[in-house]
Amino acid sequence: MEARCPSSTLAHIIRAHVNVSRIHHSPERPDLEDRLTEVIVSAWPPFMLNDPVAGRHWARLSRDFPEYQLVLLEGETIAGAANAVPFT
Repeated sequence: MEARCPSSTLAHIIRAHVNVSRIHHSPERPDLEDRLTEVIVSAWPPFMLNDPVAGRHWARLSRDFPEYQLVLLEGETIAGAANAVPFT
């Protein structure tokens, strides 16, 4: 299923700037979890990977805000990921 964010804003913004074949909510593709972790670990600086606050709350992103956790695919290759929370 293709991602449908509130008002489609997040997916719309990404689609406007990135040429990818599909955008999914990350929780809808649990089969990609290990590969997504590899992408994130390779992109984030070490201090982010070892931050106790981020570590304590990271799992809440998919549980509390699944519509803001996106994986961008080109075929079955991960082209990118977006992890966000609503700004209210």
